[in-house]
Amino acid sequence: MLSNGLIHLRDKKQLAVIAFFTVITLSIFNDSIIFLLPIPILVLLVLRYQLNFILFGIIVSFLTLTNKIDTNLRLVLQIVNYTILALLFLYQYGLKFKKYPKIPSSVSFFILSLFLLMLISSLTSNYTVIGLTQLIRQIIFFVLVYGLYSFIKSTKEVKLYIYSIIMISFIYFFVLLYQLIQINFDLTVFYGYQVQMGQEYLHKNYIGAFFSIIILLLLSISFSKQYRSKRLLIYFILFILFSCLIIINARASILCLSFGVLFILFNQNKKLFWRSILAFILLSFLLYISPLWEVIEVYSRVDNIGTGREYLIQAALEVIKNNLFLGAGPGGTKYEMYINLPFILGSIEELTILRNFNAGNLGQAHSFYLFYFGDLGIGGLVLAIALPIIFFRLCYFVLKHLNDGGSEEYYIVLGITGVGIFMFIRGLFEPHNILSYGGISFDLPFWLLISIIGFYYMKYVDA
Repeated sequence: MLSNGLIHLRDKKQLAVIAFFTVITLSIFNDSIIFLLPIPILVLLVLRYQLNFILFGIIVSFLTLTNKIDTNLRLVLQIVNYTILALLFLYQYGLKFKKYPKIPSSVSFFILSLFLLMLISSLTSNYTVIGLTQLIRQIIFFVLVYGLYSFIKSTKEVKLYIYSIIMISFIYFFVLLYQLIQINFDLTVFYGYQVQMGQEYLHKNYIGAFFSIIILLLLSISFSKQYRSKRLLIYFILFILFSCLIIINARASILCLSFGVLFILFNQNKKLFWRSILAFILLSFLLYISPLWEVIEVYSRVDNIGTGREYLIQAALEVIKNNLFLGAGPGGTKYEMYINLPFILGSIEELTILRNFNAGNLGQAHSFYLFYFGDLGIGGLVLAIALPIIFFRLCYFVLKHLNDGGSEEYYIVLGITGVGIFMFIRGLFEPHNILSYGGISFDLPFWLLISIIGFYYMKYVDA
C-alpha cells in the first residue's frame, strides 16, 4: 500500500524537528525567515499522517487558495497539486487500467454526454475559443475529481474528505468573524459589506452554500450512535453555522436548507419533523405580530426579493429563444445578452445586467438550469435535469442497501442526500456550486460528496 511505502524513518522526523527549531532561531535575527515556518510543520504532518494528510492538504488548498491568491501563484499551486495527485495515482495503480476504480455507469454516461455536448456547442457557436476553453477546464476538473475518488478505499477516507470540507468551513467562519470584528459587529454596515479573503472577495451566497452543506452533514451524523457523545459539540457548531447564515443574509441558502433539514428529520424522527414545522409556523406568527417583523423585513430584503434576478432571467430567456437547440456555447450566454437585449440602454434593468456582466463569466441567468439551457441549448437543459435524477437514484439504492439505519455509513449517505436536495433546489436561484465548467472552489465540495456516493454505490449496489 501507498501509505506503507512513504517515509517512515525516525531520523527524518528528527531532522524535521531540527529544521523547525532552526527556523525559529533564525527568525530572531531576520523576521522574513518566519515565513519558512510552515515548511517543517508540513514535513512533520506528512511524516505523521502520510497519504491522508497529502489528500487533506490538496483539498484544503484547492478550496481556500486557488481563487484567493495571485494568479501566478495560483497556477503554480494547481500544477503542484495535480502533479502530486498524478504521482500518487501512478504509484498506487500504475498503468494497469483494469485496476483503475470504476465509477457508476450512469455518472460515466452523464460526463461523456456533457463533454460531447460542450464540444458540439462550442464548434457551432460564435465563441468557439471560449467554449473549448471551458471544455478543457471541465475535463481537468473531472480528472481531479476522479483522482480523489480513486483513493477512497473505506469509510476512513470518506470521513477524511468530509473533515476537510468541515475544516474549510471553519476557515471561512474565522474569516467572517474577523470581518465582523473590523466593523464592530455592526450588521447595518455588514449588510452591504464584501467578505474579503486574500486578494479576492468571498461571495456571501458561496459562503452560505458551504455552511449549509456542513449543517446538513452534521445534522444527519448527529443521529448516529457513534457520535452520541459528541452531540453537544455538533449542536453548538450547527448553531454557530446557522447564525452565520442569518448574519450574511443568505436567503436562498436558508430557504433551500430547510428542505434538506426536513428530509433528514422526516427520515429519522417523524415526531421531531412535525414539531419542527409546528414550531416554525408558531414562531413566524409571533414574529409577524411583533415589532421585530419590520426589522426582519428590512434585513431580509423582503421588498426586493428578486434583487434584479428577474431582469437577468428575462435577458437569458431572449438568448435561449435565439439559440434554442445548441445554445450560445459554453460561456457564450454572457456575450449574447446584449445582442437582443430587451431593455433600454441606461435603464435600471440594463445597469443590473451590466453589473452582472462585469462580475462573472458564467451563470448570468442566476439559475443552474437556465445557465445550462442558455449555454448548451435543449441538450444542456436535459443534462441539468438528468444530474439530480442520477444523483438521487444512486443515493436511493445505497440507502436501500444500508436500510438498517444503524451504521455510520447510513447517516453519511443520508446527509449527502439532504445536501443534494438543498443543492438542486438552490439551483433554481443560483447557477454555481453544482457544475460550473471546472470551477474548483465552487464545485469541488459537492463533487467530493458525489464521489462518496459513487464509492458506496460501487461497493454495495453494483458489486
